[in-house]
Amino acid sequence: MRKAEDMDMASKNNTEVVDMIFGGHDHCYFTDLIDETDVFVLKSGTDFECFSNLTVLFDVENDEVLNNYIG
Repeated sequence: MRKAEDMDMASKNNTEVVDMIFGGHDHCYFTDLIDETDVFVLKSGTDFECFSNLTVLFDVENDEVLNNYIG
């Protein structure tokens, strides 16, 4: 799917269905968090020109843990 379709799906999402959308195909790198549905969208570009390395941390609410991991 293209970015427009991914954003449409993310904005209409039922939170019990989708948490994250990972895609390619578009000719740009793009990330966004849809505030209304809390769906994260990541587009990695096309033709293997861009890659994404994404780390997902579950059940982490402590900012100190997040800052140490990210920073």
